[in-house]
This record gives sequence, structure tokens and C-alpha cells, in this order.
Amino acid sequence: MIYNPNLEDWEYDTIPKFELILTPTILEELDKLKIFRNEDVRKKSEGLITRLKGYRTRGRLIDGIPLRKGVSSLRTMALEPDFSTTLPWLRSDNNDDKIIASFVEVIRNHLHSEVYLCTRDINLQNKAEYARLPFIEPPEISI
Repeated sequence: MIYNPNLEDWEYDTIPKFELILTPTILEELDKLKIFRNEDVRKKSEGLITRLKGYRTRGRLIDGIPLRKGVSSLRTMALEPDFSTTLPWLRSDNNDDKIIASFVEVIRNHLHSEVYLCTRDINLQNKAEYARLPFIEPPEISI
């Protein structure tokens, strides 16, 4: 999301309608970037957090809110993974592993939907690939 914070503009040629789901670990990672050394990253994270807070004018984030009508929506889920029922090689003290475990829970909760992990993080992509979980990258920024 830091790479392309214009969530309303996100679109995929092969996915005509989608919902972005943000878990506590993702929001925690975003919050940590507010104190990052790099000023550009700090500003982008603060701007994105402000944008996410602003979305509350559209409704409760836990219920889901529209980003672009008929195309995309956004929802937060209070989802902490149960590491006793997930992939055995994941560690509960590693945020990437928490994201993967949460992603597995999202898949379990949406068995009849295509679910993709959206990340540009190569380490997270490698872990998803190792777990045989589908992932995509955020769309390129529109100019």
C-alpha cells in the first residue's frame, strides 16, 4: 500500500471486482513505518494512515466500505492467527509469518472466493510461494 497508496485507483485486468482485507499485523507494520528513518517512507505511511482513517466517513471499516463502486472495497479484520492450526514452519514472533498465517485464515473464511496475498515484499512472496499460496503485487501507479 505504501508503493501505491491510491487504493481507489487500484484495478486488475484479470480481477474485475475485489476486496482488500487488512489484518492487525498489516496495520501494525504500517504504523511502525511512521517512525521509519527514511522521511519519504514516514510521510507515505502517515498519509496512508490518514486516508484509512478518512475512509471511516464511508462506514465502519470492519463491515467493509466501498473504494470504487462496483470495483473495489476495503475491510479490516480483527484476525489473529492460531499458530497451532497453521503451517508448522511459521513463527508467531515474525510479522511476515503472522501475515501468511492470517492469509491462510482469510482463505479458510472465504472458501468460495479467489484470495490473493497482495505484496511487493520479496521475502513475503517467497514464503507465500513456499506455502503454495497465490500472491499478486499492487497495481502500478497511474500517471
